Amino acid sequence: MKATTTILLSVVAATWAAAIPNPYPSPAPAPQQDFFEDSLETASYQAPVIQYQSPASIYTPQPVYESEPALYTFQWEVNDDYYGNYYGHQEHRDGPITRGSYYTRLPDSRLMKVEYYVDEYGYHPTITYEGEAQYPTPQAYQPVHHNVHPGKGDLYL
Repeated sequence: MKATTTILLSVVAATWAAAIPNPYPSPAPAPQQDFFEDSLETASYQAPVIQYQSPASIYTPQPVYESEPALYTFQWEVNDDYYGNYYGHQEHRDGPITRGSYYTRLPDSRLMKVEYYVDEYGYHPTITYEGEAQYPTPQAYQPVHHNVHPGKGDLYL
């Protein structure tokens, strides 16, 4: 009984599918041509003529600079008492050796100083701290209350 029902449903589904028109018709068949034989009979190809122009007329050589060892010195600092910003940097380079230092005020009120030198073997820092770390006692959280209900005579647009 089960097999008969399955066959009957399959026949009904196939009949129903055949009855629905296809909204997308099949494309027309392509015309049959022997492109290879036609191309042999009418083949003619001429390579394009390329005009090469030497870039020598527009080329200007770049200037040659003599190599010199690096030599520079700089220094800057910020000292803003109002906001508590205190930091700076100084550096001097003469050839392959660079020496310098930088410092900054940490949030715990200490001053961190880094003195360094750089050579062909890398970066060599020495870090020191000045002062004693201070941690202020945190203040208790106090929420801010806002009047969210308009009173008499308040106008909100």
